[in-house]
Amino acid sequence: MNEIALTKDIDEYLEDVYQHIARRDLENALKILDKAYSIDFDRSELGELLRLLKFWKERWQRLDEFASLYEKGDYLMDQWDQFLVWYRKRQKMPLDRGIQCLRYMVHSESLNCYEQMHLSDCEDQELHLRIGRCNKVLGNYEKAVSVLEKGVRINRENPSVLAELADTYALVDEMKGAKIFFREAFFINPQLVDLSRLESGLIRKVIEKISDIGFEGETVNEWLPVYAVIFGVFNIKRELRPISTENSVSPSSLCRTTSGRMPETRCWCLV
Repeated sequence: MNEIALTKDIDEYLEDVYQHIARRDLENALKILDKAYSIDFDRSELGELLRLLKFWKERWQRLDEFASLYEKGDYLMDQWDQFLVWYRKRQKMPLDRGIQCLRYMVHSESLNCYEQMHLSDCEDQELHLRIGRCNKVLGNYEKAVSVLEKGVRINRENPSVLAELADTYALVDEMKGAKIFFREAFFINPQLVDLSRLESGLIRKVIEKISDIGFEGETVNEWLPVYAVIFGVFNIKRELRPISTENSVSPSSLCRTTSGRMPETRCWCLV
């Protein structure tokens, strides 16, 4: 078999592998990949993808150990975070298509677990956050916005939900809403915002600029609302309903308290 024919065959095998991953069919994906690897074991992409699938096969088999759907969904989300750390540390070659397929596989399975919890009859804000987040990752932005907006109505003081809604707004080019909700989330408690899950260019650019300055870890969260004002991201203006007139927000409220946290006093709420 000449090199051109061999490459074509391997690419066809890979396409089948990716299709099975997206359908959450790891068993058949591994069988096809093993066959491709036996044909051309010198192709590094195959060996690396094989390691990634074995990582997830082991974790997929553990799903039966969990009694509740909620626990299964949370387990997969936690494992995805660990997988990204592991992959970035050992990455030998980029596998963009493989990572995207695995991302879809994990989040679609998590969403499947969460959606069986009867969201329409539920006032569990954390469940709304999880379903909204999964829909966002899967590109179901309209559904994500709808679920996250309901989550915000359940509790308007949860920065995690506010930030996810803001991020989704930004992804659908609703920049006014995105800036308002991002600002609110970070002014309530920046440490409760998971920066790793934010995807929109609006907020990623701010995070990158702060990181370039030299901030790392939790200090990025703490300083983000300050620099977002400086960079003009949190510059949105609208008529807001006052919550309290006892303490107004002044320029000094953008500075840190002695405890290192942003002041929690706000002068408006979302309506």
